[in-house]
Amino acid sequence: MASFKCPERKKKYLYALQNWDCAEYIKVPHDHVRDALFAQFGPDADIERKIGKMMFTWAFDKPDRIDEVIENRKGWKNKFSHHFDMRLQMGGVKRYIETVLVEVDDEPTILVVNFHDA
Repeated sequence: MASFKCPERKKKYLYALQNWDCAEYIKVPHDHVRDALFAQFGPDADIERKIGKMMFTWAFDKPDRIDEVIENRKGWKNKFSHHFDMRLQMGGVKRYIETVLVEVDDEPTILVVNFHDA
């Protein structure tokens, strides 16, 4: 595992992460991930803000805990050059969060693409 390799990607990722309270910076695009997050936070949760705040709180002071991984998986490497992994404790359970960084309207945006027990 490796922390950020590219200073520009790190800057953009942390910019989006610090704006977790604005819905456009953290998104959960896949239903299976949304379902897992609703199971974690409750059916009425604003999951983008909940997961964004949790990731921000866990990572912002120590961003090198975020692993930047070159994307080599079939079906993904043609869409993303890298993904970003986090492994953190939630309610006594170690969780894995996989994210990707994209640009939406020229703004860096974090997509939460996977969430499960680590």
